[in-house]
Amino acid sequence: MLTKVLVYQTNNKNDFIQNMTAVLSKDYVPFSRMECVTCLSFDIEDTPENKLSILEKVFNMCNDDDLRGEITLNYSVSVGDIVVVNFTAYRCVSDDWDLIPLNDAEVKVIEEVYQEYEALYETDNDNNNEEEETMMNNNGTINEETINNNTNGGND
Repeated sequence: MLTKVLVYQTNNKNDFIQNMTAVLSKDYVPFSRMECVTCLSFDIEDTPENKLSILEKVFNMCNDDDLRGEITLNYSVSVGDIVVVNFTAYRCVSDDWDLIPLNDAEVKVIEEVYQEYEALYETDNDNNNEEEETMMNNNGTINEETINNNTNGGND
C-alpha cells in the first residue's frame, strides 16, 4: 500500500516570517493559511513505527538541492511547514515534528487534494502509457537515470 504525503507551506512573506520566528512561542501559521506545494507517494507502510522514517525521508528529499526542483516546485521544508502523512499532520519544528490536530474542514481539504492528485496522476498515466519509466523509484527517491535520459535526450 502506498503512503501518500502532502507538503504544506506558507504562501506569503509575512506568514513565512511568522513561522520562522515561532520556534519558542509556537505561534505558527494555521493550516488554513497554508497551501499544498507537493504530493509524494512512498512504498512504505504507514505504521507508527515508520512515521519518523517517512517524515525524515520527506525532509531530506525536499532539502536536497539536486532533488528539490523535481518534487517541490523548488521549495524546501523548514520550520512551520506541515507534512501530512495520509491523514495525520505534523508540523516541522526546530529539531523534531509536532503532531497537529486537524478539524473536519481541514480533513476535507486534504481529501480533495488527494482526489485531485489521483485524478491528475491517472490522466498523466493515461497520456503516457508508452512511457514506462517514472521519476520516482518505489522507495521514494528520484530515479537519476530517468532524469539523465529526460534532460540529455537519452544521450549520456
